[in-house]
Amino acid sequence: MPLGCGIGRYSGGVTLAALVIAVVALVLAAVAVRRTGVVERRARAWAPAPGSYAAASDPPMKPAPIQAAAAAGLSRVAVVRYDAFKDVGGELSYSVALVDDQGEGLVLTTINGRTETRTYVKELPIAAEADGASKLSPEEVEALRKAMS
Repeated sequence: MPLGCGIGRYSGGVTLAALVIAVVALVLAAVAVRRTGVVERRARAWAPAPGSYAAASDPPMKPAPIQAAAAAGLSRVAVVRYDAFKDVGGELSYSVALVDDQGEGLVLTTINGRTETRTYVKELPIAAEADGASKLSPEEVEALRKAMS
């Protein structure tokens, strides 16, 4: 049997399938072009009028309260990684201290076990009348010490 025998039998079906695919691609392209025009028109409708922006060389304006809050922000950060359980390695548990210059802020602790992960947040400073659940763990104390140093 010579090579290529029987190809002519299927060439009409292959040609028809290619034609159908080409027509579908053209229809999808036309729909995409039309939708792009719709999106552009909507974007122009929402855009501010030309010239309404401040000059590019002008510094961005920030209200005074935002500048004050940024200056007094949580600028001291420290992370302590550790193994919370003996059977879980890789130091996947951690405590993060986020505090300002006065030591106010928070400590975020995530404890990873084999089957679950728990995350805790404690506000700083800890109130003197706080119950036992709000006291800092040794790892949290270390993170706070590193952040304040």
